[in-house]
Amino acid sequence: MTQHTRKSHFLGTKLRALRKRNGLTLEELSARCIQLDSQCAPSVSYLSMIESGKRIPSADVLRLLSSVFQRDAGWFLDGNPDIAARNLELMVASVLESSLLHRQSRRSKAILDRWTEAMDCFAAEAYEAYRRLAGHPSLVPYFLSSTPVEELGKMNIGSRPSRRPGGVGGVDDLRAIPWVFGWTQTRQIVPGWFGVGAGLRGARQAGFGDTMREMAREWSFLRTFVSNVEMTLFKTDLDISASYVETLVAEEHRSLLEMIRAEHDATIEEVLALLGAGKLLEDSPLLERTLDVRDIYLDPINYLQVSLLARSRAGEASPMLDRALLLTVNGIAAGMRNTG
Repeated sequence: MTQHTRKSHFLGTKLRALRKRNGLTLEELSARCIQLDSQCAPSVSYLSMIESGKRIPSADVLRLLSSVFQRDAGWFLDGNPDIAARNLELMVASVLESSLLHRQSRRSKAILDRWTEAMDCFAAEAYEAYRRLAGHPSLVPYFLSSTPVEELGKMNIGSRPSRRPGGVGGVDDLRAIPWVFGWTQTRQIVPGWFGVGAGLRGARQAGFGDTMREMAREWSFLRTFVSNVEMTLFKTDLDISASYVETLVAEEHRSLLEMIRAEHDATIEEVLALLGAGKLLEDSPLLERTLDVRDIYLDPINYLQVSLLARSRAGEASPMLDRALLLTVNGIAAGMRNTG
C-alpha cells in the first residue's frame, strides 16, 4: 500500500467515525457543507469516496469539514499513534463481529427465499421496462438532440469522445459517462430511476407488496437504493426537460418524453407507497430545502442553455457563444452535484 493510499484510508476512517459520532448521514453532512460554501461543498458521492479512502479531500473541502465539526484541519491529517490504534481497534472489532458472531444469516431461510423471489420479480420487471426504452427507435436521436452531449465532444471536455468510434448509431455506441451526464444536464436523469416504478409495480401486482415494504424497512441495501432513487426523482424536472425537447428535438421523436414522464410519475407513486410517505424526501427536510434553494439558481441556467444550444445548432459560430455554452454546462453540473 502506498503512502498516498494509507493517508487517504486513515483520513477517511477518521471522518466516518466523526460523522457517525455526531449522528450525521452523508446527505446531512453534504447539506451542512453547502450551507457554509455552496461552491466548494462536496457531494454525497464524493464524501463517500473520501470515507472509503478512494479520494483525498482538497484543502477547501477539508476546511469545510473542519468548520462543520469544529475541528482544526490538522486533526484530520494527524498521525497520532493512539488515534491510529483506536481506528484499527474499531475496524478489527467490526470485522470480527461480522465474520464470527454472524456466521449464519440473521433471517430464516424462508424469509430469505421470499425476499429473493420478490427481488427477482422486481429486477425482471425493471429490466424489461428499461430495455423497452433502450430499444425505442427514437431514443438515440432524442438523446443526442435533447442534450448537449454532441457539443461537449466539440469542446474537448473529458478524455474520450461521447461515442465509441466505428459504431452503427445505436445505444451501444454511447459511452456510460456522457450518457448519464447528458440526461442530468437536461434534468431528466433517466438512468437514475427509469424502470424502478415498473419493477415495484410488477412486484406489488405479483403479490410481493408486503414483502417489498418489509425489505425496505429491514434491509439496508434496499433502503439505501430507494433513498438514492428518491433523491434522483426529486432532482428530476420534466417541465424543464420539455423546453429542451420542444426547442431542439425533431417532432417525430418528441413522443419519447411522454414515455419518460409516464414512468417518472409511476416511479414516484410506487416509491411513496413503498416508503409510506406523502411526498419525496419527507424524512429529509434539510436535503429537500437544499435542493429547492438550488433549483432557484439552476432553472434559469437550464433555460439559457436551451437558447444557446438552439443558436449553436442553427449555425451561429462564435467563441463567445461556445464559452457561454460551456459555462452553462459547468453551472448545471455544479448545481446537480452528481453528473455522471
